[in-house]
Amino acid sequence: MHSTHRRGLRALGLTLPLVLLTAACSAAEPDTAPSAPPSPEESAVAGSFEELESRYDARLGVYAVDTGTGEEVTWRDGERFAYASTIKAIAAGALLDQVGLEGLETEVPIQESDMVPHAPVTENHVGQTLTLGRSPRPQ
Repeated sequence: MHSTHRRGLRALGLTLPLVLLTAACSAAEPDTAPSAPPSPEESAVAGSFEELESRYDARLGVYAVDTGTGEEVTWRDGERFAYASTIKAIAAGALLDQVGLEGLETEVPIQESDMVPHAPVTENHVGQTLTLGRSPRPQ
């Protein structure tokens, strides 16, 4: 298989989770260290995160930076979360930088020889093609 297809295939499973914030669930106990009272803006943000946690029965960990102003938004920043999937945002950004939005329509053949353990999307499409944006297309 051509090396471009192999790189595309590896990136294929990483293109969908374009995320702005990193979130993860954990069974660890929440951080209970005392802190200064939140500002009204912080209270509104906290309320939004609390609502998301309640809606999805999960704990959310957030760290975001406005690169223009340097302003930071954090939620549960004193807690530890699993982060293995956060590489997906970085990989998706790298793929978009490399191929652009139009490049997500590039078709990649899915071959048995390219399969790796735990390939939940691609393993169901061996012998077919997928776009880098993940639209199954029969061959």
